[in-house]
Amino acid sequence: MNNHKYMGKRNRRFGVHTVLGILGLCVSLYFLIPRLQAQEVDPFYLKPLQEGERLYLAGDYLDAVKRLEIAEFGLMGTPENHGKACIYLSLCFYHLQELERSESFLKRAREVLGEEGLQTAGIAAAAKQELDNLLFIFHMKERRSGGIPGKAGVDPVVYRRYSKELNDRLEKEPENTALYYDLYSLHLANKNNKEAIKTLEDLVEKKPGEFRGFSFLGHIFYSERDYKKAEEYFGKVLEITGAMSGMQDVKIEAEVYSLLCLKNRRKDKDVLEKTEEILSQYNEEDLLSVSLESKDKSLLQEILDDYKIYARRKETEERVDELKRLIKMHPQDAEMYEQLYRLYLGQEEIDKAQDVLEDLIKHNPQDVEHRFWLGKLLYSREKYKDSFKEFDRLMRPPLEVNLSQDRYLRSLVYCSLCLYHQGERDRLSAYLTSLRRNFTSEKITEVIREEGLEEDWQNIQSIFSFEL
Repeated sequence: MNNHKYMGKRNRRFGVHTVLGILGLCVSLYFLIPRLQAQEVDPFYLKPLQEGERLYLAGDYLDAVKRLEIAEFGLMGTPENHGKACIYLSLCFYHLQELERSESFLKRAREVLGEEGLQTAGIAAAAKQELDNLLFIFHMKERRSGGIPGKAGVDPVVYRRYSKELNDRLEKEPENTALYYDLYSLHLANKNNKEAIKTLEDLVEKKPGEFRGFSFLGHIFYSERDYKKAEEYFGKVLEITGAMSGMQDVKIEAEVYSLLCLKNRRKDKDVLEKTEEILSQYNEEDLLSVSLESKDKSLLQEILDDYKIYARRKETEERVDELKRLIKMHPQDAEMYEQLYRLYLGQEEIDKAQDVLEDLIKHNPQDVEHRFWLGKLLYSREKYKDSFKEFDRLMRPPLEVNLSQDRYLRSLVYCSLCLYHQGERDRLSAYLTSLRRNFTSEKITEVIREEGLEEDWQNIQSIFSFEL
């Protein structure tokens, strides 16, 4: 008994201690987690960031990269500094003509800082000007109409001086890809398309694998409505990037503009074939995600809508050919005829739909149901004489044996209406008498409503005072 009391006290004491321990842990975590989240910057890694910035501004890009790579690794826990290191690495690699690494670090900076963070990053003013240019070159930003901040678009004297400086540097460094893009951007910002084109043509002649140069040429010629030339350059982009991995955005943009070029050149057949080829690789959302002016976006949507109609028609034509082949192999298979008949009706090719039913009946003369279909189709086409023949034949030997009561009633109704439309009142009177004798007014009314013949039947009633 005493032992049980002791165990009870012990359990209560253990429970209290457990609760207190959990509460203590929660309090500790409450104060600890914010500290972990607000990770302090390690001064050890700040120093190479500062040195890298200084070396970049001094034009010593190779040594800057060595410092900045250390900083980028160590500052991953602090977005502002990590993003800053990535921006400077992107700019350095651009000047070192390593464009893929430059683009990679710029994308990483955007992931870390976000779109707005890139614009407000705490980097030097000179670096901001080059960052704006890189965002444009790597298709991460549209060029503003005001030109390149700090470079041109305002003072012609500054434009001429800066243009001369870049040309002089290119004479000394003809392999420096970044200089070509700087000069191209300068001319473009000042609306000097002629010199911009010349600069890019010099670049792609010197470096035929530089797909960005071809892409920018395509854009300039597209804006000038020289769609044939633009298509040629976008084609070069696709040719160069075809085997490259991780280039989907570039490829999709080139495909879309190639498509728009064909459409603007009124190459409608080529547009459909090109659209089919593109949609075999990408989906519609991929194409519509490309940054386009509103008129080009509308044109692209029109192309995609036209292709959907074309694709459905093509699919139908292929199915028609397949069904015709199967019918030839199995001429008494009614199901194949039915599918072909419905396809033609869906395409509003009524003559062909009628031919299918007539061919089916020719190979299956005892077929009651499809002869009924043919009678209805002929009636809808206002071919009342031919329609009457089909329905009347259903109600006579030998087909009469296989005709259900429901189909017999409907055939009588259609025969009566065909005679009315042909003005044969004497014969019509006999058919109306047969209707009264064999079917109730409720059943006749129901069938007329189901067949959608109320308006036609009212005409008969107005003449013969036929009460249902």
